[in-house]
Amino acid sequence: AEYYIEMTVLPSTDASLSGLAITPGTLAPAFVSSTQSYAAEVPDGTTSALVTATPSDPGATVAYASSAGPCAVGRDAEWQVRTGVTTTPQSAMSCEVAGPKTWITATVTAADGATIAAYVIEVTVTEATPTPTPTATPTETSTAVPTETATPLSTNTPGGPTETPTP
Repeated sequence: AEYYIEMTVLPSTDASLSGLAITPGTLAPAFVSSTQSYAAEVPDGTTSALVTATPSDPGATVAYASSAGPCAVGRDAEWQVRTGVTTTPQSAMSCEVAGPKTWITATVTAADGATIAAYVIEVTVTEATPTPTPTATPTETSTAVPTETATPLSTNTPGGPTETPTP
């Protein structure tokens, strides 16, 4: 008698990331797969940030969203913006940033299609520090003319001693 064992391999339920980064900027706290909420600061004038989200399971996909506008990758950017499709097996997308705060979400869908995890980066656009303009320091000028006060050598006081000349 022959026996057969049929095995069905179920798709992975792993919706975690093995890496998450933003350029420009640095994640705070440092990336740990179990942490799903981060903050990052970008310099004033930044209009987009490259977010790199690497799924732990290569069969998982990542969808990107930004509260400031679309996220897109490479030459497909125009098509992605037009269609709204921002899911990719690729690990990086450029997302719009607008100050003072933007939230960028990398949503990971496991290979099973049902397990989902969202990683959120709160991006703060730092304000440029104005460079102080040097100003001339005013100098004091004096227009006062010094006056002298005479100090008498002797005083004749009425009712005081009088000299009587000798004959």
